[in-house]
Amino acid sequence: MSARHPTHRPHVGRGLAALLALALLWAQALGLAPRIREELFAAIAKIHAEGVPVLLVEQEVGQVFRMARRSYVLSQGRIIAEGSAQSLMADETLRAGYLGL
Repeated sequence: MSARHPTHRPHVGRGLAALLALALLWAQALGLAPRIREELFAAIAKIHAEGVPVLLVEQEVGQVFRMARRSYVLSQGRIIAEGSAQSLMADETLRAGYLGL
């Protein structure tokens, strides 16, 4: 099942919510049109709201920070920072060098 095919998008969310104990999503918004990306993040939020824990690896920092309770920043495979969106955004070096904000 592909989330990139328009007719499959509604089924992805329902399938994940019904079958998974954990949803692991890696860079799923990469290359998607903005409207489709919004729909995808809405589906992820719905899955989480239904009680499925979500581990999300994503470069779209702003969207992730709006959704996540806790975030980790990786550099060369190592965790270099962790915390809430607010605490990570407060670090000016982190913002400029890693978050692109």
